[in-house]
Amino acid sequence: MAREKDHEGLVRQVLNYIRDPGVAIWRKALGLGGVLYVVWPLDVIPDFLPVIGWLDDIGVMGAVAWFVVRDIRRHSRRQLEARSREWPRKDQP
Repeated sequence: MAREKDHEGLVRQVLNYIRDPGVAIWRKALGLGGVLYVVWPLDVIPDFLPVIGWLDDIGVMGAVAWFVVRDIRRHSRRQLEARSREWPRKDQP
């Protein structure tokens, strides 16, 4: 049950990130570009070379995943901070 909540939260964070017009398009496109690089048959190092051909794909996906995950977490934190500033406080009239 807790894992389902975690997955729902993750999906919600990703969708909020994608839908937010304040996030630059190039940031959103970077994740898609990383996936397309791995799927695309033309690589810097061709995939038909054993091991070496896969290393560039792993490197690109690792770098893109690191950037995108970090950016989504930062975006979610900023949204949470913005909502907490807007939240009415009981000690204020």
